[in-house]
This record gives sequence, C-alpha cells and structure tokens, in this order.
Amino acid sequence: MMLAACGGSGVPDAGASDSCLNRPGIDAWSEGLARTSSSGNVKVTLKSGSPAPPARGTNTWQVTMTDGAGNPISGAQPTAVPFMPEHGHGSSVTPVMTSTGGPDYTVTPLYFFMPGVWQVTLTAAADAGVADQVKFEFCISG
Repeated sequence: MMLAACGGSGVPDAGASDSCLNRPGIDAWSEGLARTSSSGNVKVTLKSGSPAPPARGTNTWQVTMTDGAGNPISGAQPTAVPFMPEHGHGSSVTPVMTSTGGPDYTVTPLYFFMPGVWQVTLTAAADAGVADQVKFEFCISG
C-alpha cells in the first residue's frame, strides 16, 4: 500500500479526487453559494471562480462579504486560509483578499497543490475587532 507523502495521516493520495466527491459535508461548487457565520455577523457569497469548480493548482475567487444585514463590513481586514483537514496542513502560498469595491473581494492565489478535501476559511473583523468566519469545503480533483 502506498501512503500519503505529506506526513503522518496515512491517507492515500492516489484516487483522492474520486474518494471525496460524494462525501457528506463537501460543498458542490455553484456561483451564489453562501455561508453565514454561526453568530450571523458575517456572510460570504461565492460570486465566481477561476477555474470553476476549484481545481488542483492556482485558483482565484470573487466573493462578497457582508454583515448579517447585507451591508459591507467596515474595517473587515479579511483573510482566507486554505487547509487540508485530513492531512493536517495548509498551502505553501498565502492568498490575499483585495477589495474590488463595496463588499466585493478577489481572493488569490488559492493554491491547492494536491487532490483531496480542502477547506477555505474566510475571516472578517467587525468594527469592534471581533473576528468572525465561514468555511467552504471542496473536493479538489487530481
């Protein structure tokens, strides 16, 4: 049996794209897919992606980030963090969220360097400085 090379989990990489496609909890990519934080203070909507659905390599997302009432978040200081929960590691590249006006942001580069389940956590700080987040979870094919 060939084991994963990224350290310690024992999860095989071969066939990862096939094994995670139909797993419960994995998001199906669609423009307009939205998540609201557990507090209801932050809502993130996926407007578009390149490529779409997300794929192995460098990805760029266009997102809208608002407060619970649908307004832009003043002083949002947004961040995006990709992470592979089954392997316990993130990406070697740190994505940047750049405002494109109002509540709209470009997130790039989202670098998914191997197939499998990737979580992307998007965080915003409200005016009071309290950070709130949402997570999207996609199966990245090989």
